[in-house]
Amino acid sequence: MRDQFRFDRTINYTFSHHLIISRENSIHQYILHNNSLYIPHTKFSEIHGQYQCGSKQYIIQFYNKPSVIHAKIHYTTTNEIGLKLQYSSDIIENLTIKYKTKQNGILNEIHLSPPLLNIRLTNLSCGNLYEIMISANNQVGFSLNEYLIEKTDGSIPSLIQSTDLIEVISNNFIILTMSNWIINQCSILSYEIEIFSIKNSSETNLHRYYSFKNHFQNIKIDNLQSNEDYQLNIKVNSEAGETIKILSFRTTNDNYQLNSKTKNPYLIIIIIIISFIFTLISSIIIFILIKFCRLHLKNTGK
Repeated sequence: MRDQFRFDRTINYTFSHHLIISRENSIHQYILHNNSLYIPHTKFSEIHGQYQCGSKQYIIQFYNKPSVIHAKIHYTTTNEIGLKLQYSSDIIENLTIKYKTKQNGILNEIHLSPPLLNIRLTNLSCGNLYEIMISANNQVGFSLNEYLIEKTDGSIPSLIQSTDLIEVISNNFIILTMSNWIINQCSILSYEIEIFSIKNSSETNLHRYYSFKNHFQNIKIDNLQSNEDYQLNIKVNSEAGETIKILSFRTTNDNYQLNSKTKNPYLIIIIIIISFIFTLISSIIIFILIKFCRLHLKNTGK
């Protein structure tokens, strides 16, 4: 049985002077139904051929679906990933790039016309890990996907220590300094705070919840009981994701306020004074011991 060539439906059957058709593994005869052109040939040893039909000459090129497009990461910023592409000699009509984050799984898709060597993926989220899939296609079909995984610059906010958040502790309120978060290039979007008394932690109706946009330098939580132990669960939502810090504190008696900003410097001064006194006493003791040893040696020599 003779093989018959089947055109892709997107090809116009009216002939032009340069005709491109796709190739399957073994094709020996070609028929163009619309204009009744019939080209018999026992074997094609090359992928290009020229054929005469009446006064017109046609160039026919045979090709397969594209090979894999090779890509590598060129650069990253907090909201961009730059790609460098390398093409084969195959015929490529369209380039498709799909990308998504592992956090939300929403698939983004862009279509480009080759041969673009440098591609910028823009408007990305800071500090997010992206899966990137690149493929090419022509009338025969699609290439295999090229996969890349890359992270935009930045990370979730952090603290040197959790107590850096405490500004003031009073008998019935606490003030938190949210400006002490270390941003790490990714903006903070909002805060979620849960507070409850440690003594009554099992009673969920005593838990209080607060939500704040990132417009506040300080956050005050009031209506607390004096001389009571509390726990704060603070969740920070940022472009890079979320982080949770746990703080425990005790409210003061009466109207006394404990200011963490003034407590630390005084503590440092006290430590310095104690260290100085200890060093001075040690020096005096060493000096006395040296004098005593020398006097003892002189008496022994006599």
